[in-house]
Amino acid sequence: MVEALGYQPTPRPLTPAEHTVELLLTYERQGMAPARKALLRISAQKGAIIDHRLLAMHGIVAIMRGEFGKAVDIVRLLAQAKSLKGSQRQQ
Repeated sequence: MVEALGYQPTPRPLTPAEHTVELLLTYERQGMAPARKALLRISAQKGAIIDHRLLAMHGIVAIMRGEFGKAVDIVRLLAQAKSLKGSQRQQ
């Protein structure tokens, strides 16, 4: 929309929610292994974090829909994101 008006949009860092949606899309389209790689890539970026609540919420929705395998995968991603967050604090 901004470009349609003839202006160049100002670059900005992605929000935690945008990183989380990127991670979930990678999981949905490519599976668990690429999603783990995407999580490592996101966590390696300076200042990039994952919205843990949003990720957990998607896990809960998967359980409510009866998609138990998906829910377990999301919980695994959440646990990995949490462990990466903890290891970044120690450094």
